Amino acid sequence: MNNIKLALLSILFLGVVVLVSFITKKLSALRDPLQVWEALNNIGLLPIRVRAWIFSTVVGFANPYSRSINFRITELRKGKSCGVMRVMGTLLF
Repeated sequence: MNNIKLALLSILFLGVVVLVSFITKKLSALRDPLQVWEALNNIGLLPIRVRAWIFSTVVGFANPYSRSINFRITELRKGKSCGVMRVMGTLLF
């Protein structure tokens, strides 16, 4: 029974590695953020929140400031973008 679980976990891990490799290779060839967003949306296996997280992570590597403000793009198209940003704390004056 443990051998079966180990085999299934190995297959799952290999699948995730292949998926991450595919996504990284595909996104590294793109330079326009809109093309990256559209490429992620064309991958039907990923849930919408995962796509937004991947996109925000890719943008964070290109622009370190965007990593520090903890944002997520929820919609991106020519002429319009929407996103959310979590507030880490509140300042009281």
